[in-house]
Amino acid sequence: MRLRQAIVSGVIACGVILVVPGTAQAGLYHGIARWEGAYPNKGCKAYIMIKDATVADSSSKGWAAEEMWTSTNDKHDTGTTWIESGYTKGWEEADGTYHTGRTFFWVNCISPGYPDGYYEHYLPTITCALNTWVWVKIMYDGGTTNTWGIYYDGTRWATANHQPPNSESISMGFETTSSQTQFGTSKSPNKCTNMAFYRASEDKWYSGLVQPGATTNHAIADTDGGSSNAHATWNTKYTSIDNWIHH
Repeated sequence: MRLRQAIVSGVIACGVILVVPGTAQAGLYHGIARWEGAYPNKGCKAYIMIKDATVADSSSKGWAAEEMWTSTNDKHDTGTTWIESGYTKGWEEADGTYHTGRTFFWVNCISPGYPDGYYEHYLPTITCALNTWVWVKIMYDGGTTNTWGIYYDGTRWATANHQPPNSESISMGFETTSSQTQFGTSKSPNKCTNMAFYRASEDKWYSGLVQPGATTNHAIADTDGGSSNAHATWNTKYTSIDNWIHH
């Protein structure tokens, strides 16, 4: 859950822009597949198609993102502590400079959670080319600082610290700051495919958001934010979704 916020501080190091946000949060709009109450896992991954967006509220530093979220610290939802990763059209540096282009990003929201433990990071040095597929993966390492790796196309680009396992909630899809944003259409939707999660106890990746034999009533394609312009639908149930927002 990226936020529309007042920036209070930030640093740039090794091509990574770190933003520490303030506490003002505006309404967000989603079209996602989610599984809450998932079997305890330590990672998730998916192919994401990079598409263009017309961000309706760019004049007020709005954005549209395609991404995935995983809870941490044995949480059954991503409401308090989580990691997210994907790409965004529209983003803001720590000094307030707003960019209308695309970049990859990740978020680390650690205990005590939002707002005090919430950190955004941007990766503008990675090429984010339109109409290409990218593997996005978040995976737990362990260790005394409870680290998770952030990967794009198999390369580790960042590390999230101080996030105990396990994940028991996974979500994938779009998020945007305006119900009037144009981001995909029903004929040319945004796509998340080949969804999978990792069970460390078995050293095995499971295809889809749901382990075979598990309860699936919480594995749903869903929208929120109160906009009829937002859409999410299974392309292949539990492994691939189409999502878009268009008015």
